[in-house]
Amino acid sequence: MKRIFLSALLCGVLIDAGAQHIVNPGRMAINIDLLDARGNKQNLPLGHKVTAVFYTDPDAKDVINPLSEAMEKRKLPKDKFIGVGVINCKDTWVPNSAMKISVRQKEKQSPGSVILFDENKALAKEWSLGDCNNACVLVIVGMDSRVKYAKAIRSQEECRAAMGAIMKLLEEEIGKS
Repeated sequence: MKRIFLSALLCGVLIDAGAQHIVNPGRMAINIDLLDARGNKQNLPLGHKVTAVFYTDPDAKDVINPLSEAMEKRKLPKDKFIGVGVINCKDTWVPNSAMKISVRQKEKQSPGSVILFDENKALAKEWSLGDCNNACVLVIVGMDSRVKYAKAIRSQEECRAAMGAIMKLLEEEIGKS
């Protein structure tokens, strides 16, 4: 009985600790080098526009589709807003080479799209994103390079539930600029 109680208590502590690892709003978003689809080092475009960073495990790439579609429909001003996809290469079975081919094709179809690769979870570690496996971690960074919002999204239902607040925040941040 003691063993079960201690195990449950330890699991609760670990789950709670994991929940607190996600980057805190107000914290400066520190930029690091990531890779583009051709293997060139590139930084996130922070500090010039409101930036939505979609840190995505390819195994869960569709969970954020409702929000992506809402953003496209809203036609957020490109001079004040940018969305950036960052592929979490470490938590997937998909080979990096296959993902790079797919991204190069997407870049041809959608010129101006920014998709970067995090091959060793460097961004997840630097920004304290916690468990990114089977999730898209959405981080919204203001023009002041401070985190305004951060949430790990694991299902389309969870995405739809958060969409109203996210879109409102984006419009407020864009309006400040």
